Amino acid sequence: MSDISQRLARLERGILAAIKDTAESIPQELTIYVGDYLQGPQMKTGMVTAKSGNRYFKPLNRTDRLRTLYGNIQRAITPDEKGNISKVELRNGKFDIEFGYDPQTMVKSGTRNQSLMYAVYNEMGTARAKARPFLRPGFLDYMRDANGFKALIRELETTIVDEFMQEFG
Repeated sequence: MSDISQRLARLERGILAAIKDTAESIPQELTIYVGDYLQGPQMKTGMVTAKSGNRYFKPLNRTDRLRTLYGNIQRAITPDEKGNISKVELRNGKFDIEFGYDPQTMVKSGTRNQSLMYAVYNEMGTARAKARPFLRPGFLDYMRDANGFKALIRELETTIVDEFMQEFG
């Protein structure tokens, strides 16, 4: 094997390692962007009195953001937590990145045990409840934000140029 082919092989290994390192950081960064669409339990609920004097239960959530009482969805989108799906694999020369949650995961919500299927209902909406998506808008924000995916690509480009300069510079 000639010197140039050995150098090219080292360059290729260095570039693949850089891409793998970059791809493995994507699920952690996506967690931050998706989490912006989840609203914690800071709203007070319970009985309130209207100006008319009638007492009623305050609605739980009238915003477009999904309200999470127990933090199960937030934990499920965090890598290495219960119910999380985040995989980075090299297949056929391409990196496949999976990010999300397993809706069949059983979680404790107060005194009840239930699956994370309710997150799917909130993401898509039902006939009676409006959709409060969090995965798709969080992903789109990550792709559009200058400090999100674009910054990751700029960092990767710099790393590749550094690898090239190290071998041939």
